[in-house]
Amino acid sequence: TEHVRGHHMRVGTADDPATARFGERSDRFFFRTVPAQFRSAWRLETKRLGDTAMRWVDPRLLRSRVVHGLVVEWSVALGILALLGPGAFVAYLVQALIAVRLLEAVNYFEHWGLARSARRVGVDDSWDTDSWFTLYTLVGLSRHADHHAHAARPYQQLRYFDASPKLPYGYFGSVVLALFWGRRLQTLLTNELSRRRLGPFAECPAPDAVASAAATAQLGVG
Repeated sequence: TEHVRGHHMRVGTADDPATARFGERSDRFFFRTVPAQFRSAWRLETKRLGDTAMRWVDPRLLRSRVVHGLVVEWSVALGILALLGPGAFVAYLVQALIAVRLLEAVNYFEHWGLARSARRVGVDDSWDTDSWFTLYTLVGLSRHADHHAHAARPYQQLRYFDASPKLPYGYFGSVVLALFWGRRLQTLLTNELSRRRLGPFAECPAPDAVASAAATAQLGVG
């Protein structure tokens, strides 16, 4: 719901909760994006059902995909609690939290610092990597620029574009940097944006403006 009808439509804009802003740290992005994506998904579903002001007790919510997902997830969690006990229940919640944290670490650098206005999504609106290890272990996820520019293309046909900004490492290395050495990752990404004149450097600002933007990223403001 949110990924296809929200993120893909608004990627690279201020309205997209899954696009990390220039200078935004990974931890701040995580605490901002998770509730914001849920709110976005909820609004998209209530709009689909005909009333964005729908109350929680509205019977139409029984047809909400967000509600369906919540019911399934908590049914599994409560089933584990009933069948395996509180220890297994806590372990299940912890692994779910870790999974979401890793997912959002990937979301963090896939569009970090990139900006798009009214134009169509292009291959320069997502970060790519040519890491063969990432490509094969994550089943084409690293061809993210093509995935957004041509969303209907099957994953096995996704292409690599020289025009897209390039991550300094594959996804596995970038996740480690995002979680533990965020300032280093931001510095590397800022250098790539500056080199390609993307994000805050898209208008080819004066050298002092470039230096100011780079300093902002290194401080992790956002």
